[in-house]
Amino acid sequence: MSGCHYCGTTTGELRPYGPGGSSLCFDCLTSDPEIEAAAGRAMMSQIEASEAVSDLGSSILTADGPNPLTDADTEQLEGLPWKEIT
Repeated sequence: MSGCHYCGTTTGELRPYGPGGSSLCFDCLTSDPEIEAAAGRAMMSQIEASEAVSDLGSSILTADGPNPLTDADTEQLEGLPWKEIT
């Protein structure tokens, strides 16, 4: 993974919500309302794209961004103590 699009740091948690899918660190993501808004739009676009190709129409958020939820994923999740969200 490359460094943060704005500051270049490679330490800490980086997310793929910068321009063109580039990485962003938390400090840069929250440093400017316009950057934060653009990152939010990028995240939603990635979630929607992930859900569109999912076997189940859903996605899982990971350190690399959203990934499609597949039937194989649900098999791995069976039996885990989930709390229903209402």
